[in-house]
Amino acid sequence: MSLNRVQEILSVALYRLGHSGNGGGECDAALQCGCSVGSIVAYTNHTVTGLLELNNEVMQFALEEERKHAAVWVCNTTGVEEWGKGWLVVDGTHVPLAWKPGVCSREHFCYKGFHSMNVVLVILPHSLQIVKLVVGQPGSIQDSKVWASASNILKKPCLYLDKGYCGNIYHVEDCITTAQTIHACIVAHTFASRYDHPANIADLLLPSFSEDEVHEVVQGLQLDVTDAQDLRRTRHSNQQEYELDLATATQGMLQYALSRHRSSAAHDLQEEMLQVLFRSTGRNEEDTTALSRCHEKTTVDYNAMTQSASAQRQVRALTQPFLI
Repeated sequence: MSLNRVQEILSVALYRLGHSGNGGGECDAALQCGCSVGSIVAYTNHTVTGLLELNNEVMQFALEEERKHAAVWVCNTTGVEEWGKGWLVVDGTHVPLAWKPGVCSREHFCYKGFHSMNVVLVILPHSLQIVKLVVGQPGSIQDSKVWASASNILKKPCLYLDKGYCGNIYHVEDCITTAQTIHACIVAHTFASRYDHPANIADLLLPSFSEDEVHEVVQGLQLDVTDAQDLRRTRHSNQQEYELDLATATQGMLQYALSRHRSSAAHDLQEEMLQVLFRSTGRNEEDTTALSRCHEKTTVDYNAMTQSASAQRQVRALTQPFLI
């Protein structure tokens, strides 16, 4: 396939994915792009498939230098040196669905009052670069549960779809298509932010296109072609090391045990960071204790909760028949 043909397919597909509302339909996109509705659908499918194939190349974990920059940024922003241990940000976002799903509509209705898919992103705070994502769970699922169940979502089948997903969900296959489309858009967004250097662009295109075609593309962007093999090897090595460490740390754990382990570790780290913040600012904790903060409650509310739970256990013990 010629480079001009690839540019045409990509331009049409990105135009469709980048529009919503009255301009987001297939007929509207076909009218604006001067092609048939069937071509719009085919071009979009080809582009989504191609972007998903680039996932491992684009969605790579942070390099050591990037980690250091992020840690320094956290220290300078918070004024607490110990907080530099945390150099990643994890947060969830809801991608709105244009239509109420015909399948599992209740599960897709989120707490914000619309139907959506929940996407969890891991980013570097200083550059907002996405290094990890989880996509595929319906909007009613909490962010923590989405992240904990990441290994079960499409086996990793994410520009955010700020205006939402414009397709319909009437079959199970539609859920997969939706998740893959959202995933592909995040890959496209990360690609645009990561491959903004001529060396990276040239290195990515050379295996698939001739040197003349790559030179033409780079010249069209008013960039210079340079070599980036060392950076590419470093990124691949870093990605493999990260995946190996993750598999070793979670080996043999069931999903429940894995969730409890992550939750406990998160609470311990949260308490450690809070104590550091108290010491750094010279303030003392008020109305809370370590246990109450673990449950995100004040001391009074935590004591009331434990007393209520204890009373309920006593009632159950008295009302249950004795077993002989």
